[in-house]
Amino acid sequence: RQKVPSNGRYRFNNLTDGRYEIVVEIENTEVARFKIDFSSRFITDLRQDIPLSWHESSATNGGGTISAADIYNRPAKNVAVFNEGLRARAKKNYDDALILFGRIVHTDPKDFPAWEEVGTIQFIKKNFDEAEKAYVEALKLHPNYELVLISLGRLRIAQRNFEGAVELLTQGVKVEPKSAQANYFLGEAYLQLKKGSKAIGYLYEALRIDPVGMAEAHLRLAALFHGAGMKGKAGT
Repeated sequence: RQKVPSNGRYRFNNLTDGRYEIVVEIENTEVARFKIDFSSRFITDLRQDIPLSWHESSATNGGGTISAADIYNRPAKNVAVFNEGLRARAKKNYDDALILFGRIVHTDPKDFPAWEEVGTIQFIKKNFDEAEKAYVEALKLHPNYELVLISLGRLRIAQRNFEGAVELLTQGVKVEPKSAQANYFLGEAYLQLKKGSKAIGYLYEALRIDPVGMAEAHLRLAALFHGAGMKGKAGT
């Protein structure tokens, strides 16, 4: 927990790989909550801007980072279970976390963030089929859930289902054009399909949004230009 002034910055150093929740409070009142995926080998640094604006009655921040649609009002009996699952996942007790989140979706199948957690843990455990099933359930309930669109896109890249990845990540970019990860992984999917001309724009956009965290995009672009015989471009 850290106080940050208006237009201020805060940096979390030496984070282990994983997925984190950032909670924003103003005068002890929670005004925003969203997830950060820091589990990719491509990401060594990640910037997250949090623009906020006051409205008479609003559950969203002014920058569109989170929307009311991304918040699930789960029954009180499941709140403690969900938080316990988050703690277990943070400690890498994945089997325990899976049981806890599984208990939630069993009693409340509409809890799309819990389905996302089930999918992520199954992804970590390399149970790809089960991860996809859980992500699909989350998307049935919330078709524009950016985090799941990216996660399932990455899963399909891992499964070499590149066409399927393009479909999901394209939707992810439409939902949140400023997502460096959505742009990067969409570019990567196009590269794997040997469609370099389509990959270039997304890789450059990922770099523009997050030049440090998406530094791997430089290498992917260099390899692309080198393969195309454009060695001058490869070195830029």
